[in-house]
Amino acid sequence: MDAHFLFMLGVVLAYFRYYALSALDLRYQSNPYNFKKSNKVIHISEDHYKSCLKDSGKELRFFLLQSSYTLPAILFFVGLGGVGFVESLAASLVSSRTSSSLVEGVVFFCIIIVSALSIDFILDYHKVVKKHRKVSCGEVADRKSKFNSFKEYLSYVIISIVCISLMLCCFYALTYFFPLNWLWVLFFSIILMSVASNILVPLLKFMNLKLVPLTQDSEIRGLIEDMCDKVSFSFEDIYVVNKSTKSCHGNAYAVGLIKKRIIFDDTLIEALAPREVAAIFLHEIGHYKFKHLWWQMAVGWCMMITILMLLSRYVVLPEVPMSFGLSPSKEYITLLMYLLFYCIISPFTNVFFSFLRRRQEFQADDFSYKMLPGSYLADALVKIGVTLNRGLPFHHPLCSFMRHSHPTILERVIALRDKEHKGD
Repeated sequence: MDAHFLFMLGVVLAYFRYYALSALDLRYQSNPYNFKKSNKVIHISEDHYKSCLKDSGKELRFFLLQSSYTLPAILFFVGLGGVGFVESLAASLVSSRTSSSLVEGVVFFCIIIVSALSIDFILDYHKVVKKHRKVSCGEVADRKSKFNSFKEYLSYVIISIVCISLMLCCFYALTYFFPLNWLWVLFFSIILMSVASNILVPLLKFMNLKLVPLTQDSEIRGLIEDMCDKVSFSFEDIYVVNKSTKSCHGNAYAVGLIKKRIIFDDTLIEALAPREVAAIFLHEIGHYKFKHLWWQMAVGWCMMITILMLLSRYVVLPEVPMSFGLSPSKEYITLLMYLLFYCIISPFTNVFFSFLRRRQEFQADDFSYKMLPGSYLADALVKIGVTLNRGLPFHHPLCSFMRHSHPTILERVIALRDKEHKGD
């Protein structure tokens, strides 16, 4: 079976997986019995329930509309040798200036990155601006939001190009001396993952937003500082980000491995009581105290090693890139083959993270409850998930396991209420 056919099959399965899980979840949430069962624990109004179902239906229809032309475009592009055309284009652009395969590889990936992100930007513009979806609390898209969307797009392009350029440089340097290509793909993927999780992701998350230190006389600051002293948790400072300029959603973060910055969305500060904010922060401290990030990285590395070792027996074969219309003699083409097949495999293998992440979330919830007993964390979770994020607290178990990094709010609240009733 040709490699490019396997890749196209993987793309189709990935699209089908997303649609099937979304449809299953929507059907589960539309069942009145599941709504009544959830309402016994977390009360939500009938209007909110109908509004969430309506939004979910719109999201699913938009995905079907989007996939009706993106999926055929991907299949035609790969099936008709579009990747080979990009290689030829990159070679023609650099041939008059240099014969370096590294420079050609950077240009090649730049063309792919800019093209892919441009499609995402157009779809996002259609979804957010043209459809006049709300991008901030009570406000519709305006010129400023359009400019910020374009600014974010350019930032994604620049960061992606810098990362892939660094990865290519290191990949070329090491594969010149050592033949184990998969090992260097793994090595630099781990580095990029670590950098992205601690520098790039926070940068993108708070792009176009302003961080302001929390006032010294704030009741929330006093509570958090007392909690940090109690559990011996050190931090650089506490910040508030003006998330309300872009969304009604709210959350809290503790960013950084060495110097930790505590960051709260202003929407969260306004919606929650001070002790509820403290309970959410204690949950984040629980992740640090139990070294959940390190466990996630260790599991991720093991999975990546396994996948890349398996792929290394296949992608280095000359007929694999040739089936895409590519030259098998170029190092950046070998790297591309690793990335392509890893991308279509990883969504299916990432379900193994679900069991680990669910346990970690319950463990962090337990830590927060022990440090601040009462209904504070449960009430905060309901306000964040239902009121701020405008969602439903229950999902189909299979969809929750395969798509969501956290257990449902209903599951977490039930566990916390049980502790409260038992007096743990």
